[in-house]
Amino acid sequence: MIYFLLLISFLIHLVTFIIIKQWKKKVDAVEEAELRMKEQSRSLEDTLALYLVEIKEENAALIERLEAEQSSSRTKEPIVTNAEQPPHQETEQPDEAVETLTADYQPITEVDQVEDKLEQSLIAQALHLQDKGYTIEGIAKKLNKGKTEIELLLKFNHK
Repeated sequence: MIYFLLLISFLIHLVTFIIIKQWKKKVDAVEEAELRMKEQSRSLEDTLALYLVEIKEENAALIERLEAEQSSSRTKEPIVTNAEQPPHQETEQPDEAVETLTADYQPITEVDQVEDKLEQSLIAQALHLQDKGYTIEGIAKKLNKGKTEIELLLKFNHK
């Protein structure tokens, strides 16, 4: 009897160890997935930070280039950025680009009243003629289409 109980105890312990091992595998898989997600998140943050730095550098270069162009075209007017400019002051001269755009601008002229023409589709025309009492041959002749084509149109689009 004791051997039987020892055997059962051994089997229960064996099953318990197998279950614990399976749970451990699942926990490890979840932890590994979390680590991968953190690594991907870190990688994404690094990539976005790199793009942000590149964009800042491009913006700084653009601002310098615009300032250089403005100072060369307007040597007498100092450049004031929005942060330095008091809120009640406005620039007195419009940009040259705006002036060229407004010089090229031509207002839209009124279009003569054109009456819209409503064209019915082939299906609508065939159904309309059928409602008027035309035969399939008559509809085909009127629309310059084949008899079979009109039959199929009417068959598939019959209400």
